Amino acid sequence: MAKREANAINIAFLDLLSGALGAVIILFVAVPKSKMPTPEDAPIKPKEETVRAQENKKAKYKAFETKLDGYIDTMELQENMIADLENENKLLKQELEKVEKPSARNPASGASDLDSGFKFKGKDIVLIIDVSGSMNAEDRIGQVKAGLKMLVTSMGADFRVDIVNFPGKQPQPYDVLWGSLKQLTPENKKIIYKHISRLSPDGGTPTRQVLDYAISQYSRASDIILLTDGAPTTQYGQYDNIYTLVSETTKQNRGRVQINTIGVGSSFLLDKTTNHYIFLEKLARDNGNGFFYGF
Repeated sequence: MAKREANAINIAFLDLLSGALGAVIILFVAVPKSKMPTPEDAPIKPKEETVRAQENKKAKYKAFETKLDGYIDTMELQENMIADLENENKLLKQELEKVEKPSARNPASGASDLDSGFKFKGKDIVLIIDVSGSMNAEDRIGQVKAGLKMLVTSMGADFRVDIVNFPGKQPQPYDVLWGSLKQLTPENKKIIYKHISRLSPDGGTPTRQVLDYAISQYSRASDIILLTDGAPTTQYGQYDNIYTLVSETTKQNRGRVQINTIGVGSSFLLDKTTNHYIFLEKLARDNGNGFFYGF
């Protein structure tokens, strides 16, 4: 009896083992197996052509980036230049306004109302321009050139004009454009603009000689406009006597021509006691009560 029970237990155990083995076989068959890595499955190295193409792309991108930086720098430079030009144009307009229509700045006695603009006696005008070396200071020559161009532009064809600049080419105390009054035709205006543009400061201030020439040479002149920044000097470089110069000029003129004066330089706004301020104020007042502006 005991032997039979042992056989039964052995058979049952064998059946259990067989069932477990069958389950393992079923799982092994049912579950997909992962592929073992092989040398063929190793990462594929890029071909030499691919590497070269990538390097070429990087080089092209770098070149484009460099060119783009250059364009940006150029644009910034142009923007700065435009800003500088706009500022320069603004300053130039301000200077032109001072000459074309000056604001009241303590005009000398006898001077015309500055807000009313230039008041000429007639339309035959002699423009006397100081081109001495001191006109380089504060860019006075630049202000005079801009103002004169604007003044000539505003004049109609019924005006007649000539230009005398002093000193002239050595040893001449002055130079003239035409030597006679010319009608302001469009062509003559262009000639005046070119002449003014070529003026270059150098030398002393022989005011006596140039005034004598203008009064004696232009018998039909109605007005003389003297633009200068300093007191008159002699041919020896010494300061001329402003009182005798005004007296002699007034005597020679005999009230025929209205002499108008424009003082160029900041000192005319800061100090009324200087010789050049007194000279221009007195010269204009004693000769037709002409206008005297300072800027």
